Amino acid sequence: MPLLHRILLACLLLTLTACSSLHQRETLELGGDEAAWKTHRSAVEPIDSWILQGKLGIRSPQESGSGTLFWLQRQQYYDIRLSGPLGRGATRIQGDRQQTTLEIAGRAPVTAESAEQLVEDQIGWRLPVDHLLWWVRGLPAPDSPSHLQLDSNSRLGRLSQSGWTVEYSRYQQVDGVELPQRLQISGHDLKSPAPAKLNLFLHITGRRANGYHELQTLFQFLDYGDTLHFNRRDDDQLQLLTDLPGVDAEDNLIMRAARLLREASGSQLGADIRLEKVLPMGGGIGGGSSDAATTLLGLNQLWQTGLSLEQLAELGIRLGADVPVFVHGKAAWAEGVGEQLTPVELDEPWFLVVTPDCHVSTAEIFSDQRLTRDTSPITLAAFREVGGRNDCLPVVTTRYPEIRNTLILLNKYCEAKMTGTGSCLFGAFPNEREADKVRARLPATLRSFVARGCNVSPLHRELQKQA
Repeated sequence: MPLLHRILLACLLLTLTACSSLHQRETLELGGDEAAWKTHRSAVEPIDSWILQGKLGIRSPQESGSGTLFWLQRQQYYDIRLSGPLGRGATRIQGDRQQTTLEIAGRAPVTAESAEQLVEDQIGWRLPVDHLLWWVRGLPAPDSPSHLQLDSNSRLGRLSQSGWTVEYSRYQQVDGVELPQRLQISGHDLKSPAPAKLNLFLHITGRRANGYHELQTLFQFLDYGDTLHFNRRDDDQLQLLTDLPGVDAEDNLIMRAARLLREASGSQLGADIRLEKVLPMGGGIGGGSSDAATTLLGLNQLWQTGLSLEQLAELGIRLGADVPVFVHGKAAWAEGVGEQLTPVELDEPWFLVVTPDCHVSTAEIFSDQRLTRDTSPITLAAFREVGGRNDCLPVVTTRYPEIRNTLILLNKYCEAKMTGTGSCLFGAFPNEREADKVRARLPATLRSFVARGCNVSPLHRELQKQA
């Protein structure tokens, strides 16, 4: 085994705001001599074993504090021990490229393939373990694009890679090789919810010459939905790292929203985007529209483009009629094609949402000749007094027997309604317990969830905390 190199890390400061492919591009900005850098790099790259120990500082929107770090590296095997804020006590991360085990004091060990995902799931931090194997040596990781700035001594002074920035302020001689003694790592990762919505009613009051339908509806958000992770890139690449069955990545609303925002803002930055998908597609609860709105708002913050909500909503309407309400993030009375929004204050009950096993085509429903298109407009006050209906329901239940049968079943326990053009059905309850009781009576094969209604979008609440 090669000689263990001992590196004293005086202080490793991590600014964690949360945080690929084969090596594509490495941009070098000279502050020293390129030939000297290559010589230095060739001396450092063979080092694959070390003992590293020192102080650790954490600063994030959630907390700050300090602790200690001990890191044993033997080729592919690593054993990282942390005390202090990361683990709220003693934490041990050990593994190799195939498997990682995380041990936190007072908890059973947990094992997974991805070290980064394991740390995020168990601790709530994004810690780029695989990249750190290179960064602590003063080198870029070889698996993703990077931007390098050399200092006057032809060593790495600043590194931007995979949404992180690493700044090197001090080096020391170790066995004849210059290695980092002090570095600061800043994360540019953003984790944002993409909540579901419900149409508490849906009236179709007319049809425009261009084929779009005039409607009235009342939107309310749910404290439940998809999650999007945005990693800022200093190049101009946009990548969606999550595959959606039957949806081409380039046609996905997430990618369309990202490209639209960059075009409108003139930003030169890029992003790696990862989607945690829980909302059903074709369910009428706004999955795609919500993902698009979260992309607009999230990247607007991550790229610091400075566009207003009104400007983002104008972009959103180009992506879909429901996108603006997610952008504005408030329960709203909607008219026109859904873009004329008036914020409202509603009760916030608990909802049981049920998803029949079918995918409803909105285009097919709105093109059906049997669809009611002449409902008389009402006011919000009239709705509060007498309620409303969903004009799409008769057509949907005729075309989709799965929805009709589920509606009959749910009506046994509550006043069942359909959101949008379906397929999702819902009922309101005064508390979570009552909603859970009904859910327990439904067939296990019928997908469902319980969530609280929200007048302010969970996305907006989260962005305010991270601002």
